[in-house]
Amino acid sequence: ALPIYAEARLCRKIDTAATVFVVRVSNAGYGMSRPCKRCATQLKARRVTRVFYTVNNGEYGVLDLR
Repeated sequence: ALPIYAEARLCRKIDTAATVFVVRVSNAGYGMSRPCKRCATQLKARRVTRVFYTVNNGEYGVLDLR
């Protein structure tokens, strides 16, 4: 069975046309949390337009799904 990522769980709970923030936190600080292709596809299907995600401490990325 495929793992269920946080983004997939979120898709079941959000309304459409949202902006999503994805953060991975560990003892070392923030880590890479860019959504995988499967999660990005699910988010786009829910009409999420933009995803902000952590890259490492103090940095973030933006995934534009429009």
